[in-house]
Amino acid sequence: MSYRKGYRAERKVVKYLKDKGFYVIRSAGSKGLFDVIAVKKGLILGIQVKKNYKLVYRDIAYKQMHHKLEEAYEEYGIIPLYATTEKGIKFYTYNGFEINIEKLKNTSR
Repeated sequence: MSYRKGYRAERKVVKYLKDKGFYVIRSAGSKGLFDVIAVKKGLILGIQVKKNYKLVYRDIAYKQMHHKLEEAYEEYGIIPLYATTEKGIKFYTYNGFEINIEKLKNTSR
């Protein structure tokens, strides 16, 4: 995905999450593990933004990325997700299952 397309996809995800009441930080230049960090009432989401699901599937097949995402959860409590923007904004677990982020709840209380 070109930088410009990636930027537009990230901005769409940021706007969507802000509209859902999340505090959102976009990692400019995508130098870190996540493109977007979103926080809401103790729930911390680390999101890799992809234009379409094929790119999510490619990352899932890349075992090193899979382990990094698992470590982010185990070490910091960041819930790793993918977001796609091709046909509306959709979220996926790092195993590739589509989820509804509005149903996620902070279980650390």
